[in-house]
Amino acid sequence: MNAAVGDGRNIPASMRMRAGKLARPLGAIAALLSAAPAAGAEATFARDVAPILQSHCQGCHRPGTAAPMSLLTYEDARPWARAIRVQVTRREMPPWRLAADAVAHRFKNDPSLTQTQIDTIARWVDAGAPLGDPADLPSPIAWPQPGGWTNGTPDVVLTLPRHTVPAAGADAWADYVIDTGLLEDRYIQAVETKPSAARRQVVHHVVTFLVQDGSRSDDSYLSEYAVGKGVEAFPADAGRAIRRKAKLRVNVHYHPVGQEIAEETQIGLFFYPRGEVPRHEVRALTVGLLLLDDDIDIPANAVTTHEAYSRLASAARLISFQPHMHLRGKAMTLEALYPSGRREILGAVDHYQLASQLTYIYDEATAPVLPAGTVLHAVATYDNTAANRNNPDPSQWVGWGNRTVDEMFQCHVWLVSIDDLR
Repeated sequence: MNAAVGDGRNIPASMRMRAGKLARPLGAIAALLSAAPAAGAEATFARDVAPILQSHCQGCHRPGTAAPMSLLTYEDARPWARAIRVQVTRREMPPWRLAADAVAHRFKNDPSLTQTQIDTIARWVDAGAPLGDPADLPSPIAWPQPGGWTNGTPDVVLTLPRHTVPAAGADAWADYVIDTGLLEDRYIQAVETKPSAARRQVVHHVVTFLVQDGSRSDDSYLSEYAVGKGVEAFPADAGRAIRRKAKLRVNVHYHPVGQEIAEETQIGLFFYPRGEVPRHEVRALTVGLLLLDDDIDIPANAVTTHEAYSRLASAARLISFQPHMHLRGKAMTLEALYPSGRREILGAVDHYQLASQLTYIYDEATAPVLPAGTVLHAVATYDNTAANRNNPDPSQWVGWGNRTVDEMFQCHVWLVSIDDLR
């Protein structure tokens, strides 16, 4: 139920206050107020619930997405009314895993419901989930067609080789190198990775790297697709340079789901206008324990904590962070250790879920600005006990590995250097 980008672009006109209404006579305003549903009054889908679903849920809950059901219409939502009530009152949906009381920064893609919105949904369900007056329904949003691009039409579309995933067997990984066909240097504004709409369940993740000047270094990390993630877009003043004749190295993790499926993933690149140079060059940084690292040691029936550090060589403004763990992942905190000795929590996820790979995007007005020499400190907690309902087998020791039943510790950070002004 989370929108991929929390910029309000899909809020319909019927939900916006028109200035003309403010000019109504006082008596008319009083009449409107008296007609509005009071606290505790019966809520209806058409008047009260549909606007909430449009602005907070339908970005994921519609045909062709990873969500398990559509919430576009009353007929779609009504059979799930009680489940919706449970999920929103527990604040499990829309998925947002931050421990709000531990973070001072604002995030522009936060899809969380207010307590008033949660109470409205609860009252609607408790009243029998009535439709209400269909005339109260907001105008439907023109969502992309199932399988379509959610960020508009890409400037370049790259299609990975068709891969057949067997019905059963071990997970598989494929590494593709794709020629972009670019004949000139450009700047990337956004990347969208799109598995086949009806086959996305076999794609565990897609990680894309830029291959430029003959480099195959992980410093060329460009984007990641995983369950729960949408378009990866950079701030308006930032972008990623891609050179002519560049290639993409794409790593895909395939997972059998009980039937043979042929999958064909596409990657869309969205560029700044030709000749436009963004003010900042985006950089990627991973704080964590990387490939083949043997420091992840999680005994059976145990809860363990692991730490990782990365020092900033230059001053930087953070764009976002994204924790990545697997089934035993429980929590992750990212903090700044300033050269002065001061510590500041930059993000704290307290109930991590592998099924919701969320990127937390800072509001530009309050994004952390860190001086050179600051150390980014990530702390990850793993729960390998029976109390973790996602744990497939608490009796097993767990270490690092690519399989879903193994573990990882990565905190992906996007940032821009403060001294790269142009």
